[in-house]
Amino acid sequence: AVQNGCAAVLYLGWMELYAQIDLRHGLIFLCLVHLLSAFLSFCLFPFAGALAGVVLVACLPLLSVAFLRQADRATRNAPYRQGERPSAAWSISPRPLVLLGTYTLTNTFLRSFLGVEDKAFVLLGVCVAALAVLVLVFRCFNTFELKALYQVSVPLLVAGAMFVLVGIPGAGVAAALCSNAAFTLFSIFITTAFCAISFRYGVNALWLFGITQAALTAGSFVGAMLPWGESLLAMSDVGMTATVAVLVVLLAALSMLLVSDRDFETTWGVTPRKDSAGAVSALEEEEQESRRCAKVARRYGLTRREEEILLLLMRGYTLSHIASELYVAESTMKTHSRHIYRKVGVANRQELQELLRAYPV
Repeated sequence: AVQNGCAAVLYLGWMELYAQIDLRHGLIFLCLVHLLSAFLSFCLFPFAGALAGVVLVACLPLLSVAFLRQADRATRNAPYRQGERPSAAWSISPRPLVLLGTYTLTNTFLRSFLGVEDKAFVLLGVCVAALAVLVLVFRCFNTFELKALYQVSVPLLVAGAMFVLVGIPGAGVAAALCSNAAFTLFSIFITTAFCAISFRYGVNALWLFGITQAALTAGSFVGAMLPWGESLLAMSDVGMTATVAVLVVLLAALSMLLVSDRDFETTWGVTPRKDSAGAVSALEEEEQESRRCAKVARRYGLTRREEEILLLLMRGYTLSHIASELYVAESTMKTHSRHIYRKVGVANRQELQELLRAYPV
């Protein structure tokens, strides 16, 4: 209880830092974290139960605190670390939390079928998934879609559940490899999506990720209980098959019911747009322009205000006109426009317009 409580506090400290970082740097850091944690777990596995292993594990949180303070100092004035000021009023959809709990439950349940000697080997699933995302971010970030992580994780997790039903040697390891890879992809996806909410809307990261950690812990606890329930009820092979089948159906149903393409653009804050029931319908061209601006804002870590200004710049408004529309000083507008140019990597409005037109809707 003490170990998990302290780990949760440390986790919240890191999440507060990630919530201030733009999409690309956040993805890179999270992938490196998964790689490093899998590597350390693999190295420490032979020392499990030994005094040396206990001492090493006890020192890791202290090392993490030192790294957190160093990372905070090193990135404090970095252009990719800012985000909105904390907002007083906010809400969160329970749907991603339900999915996170379900993924954790399934992953914990599938790992219970492993032997002790296999638990270190399946960490390769984490490494492969994190490396794949890292390669995509570095090689094709401009065409990379965050929702692809979720879309790949669902069939991977279902495949892991199916391997449990296959009575061949190594099926348990294959199940855990798929499950670990799927959970890694979903973890990176959900953490990045929630960081985007904090970054764009000024949501309090401690509350947001505290709720997330609670959902994750609840799913892990229930998943750990399932094998106990099996032994208590003396379930037969048919009973185990039914349990796994229910999990698969539950995963598929939740994936279809709780997530839609629109959620990736609105509800979870990945590509925020302001929609209201009484809004006047825009022309098709203006709607596409708005979506392009939202996409660029997400990729280059623009704040809500900068995204709003970006859209007005794309519509040909002068800085003085935008300043009057937004009730800010013209000098403030010039500062905002310079920040936009620097973040996106262009020198003037013409280059900015060319860059946005290249983005597909």
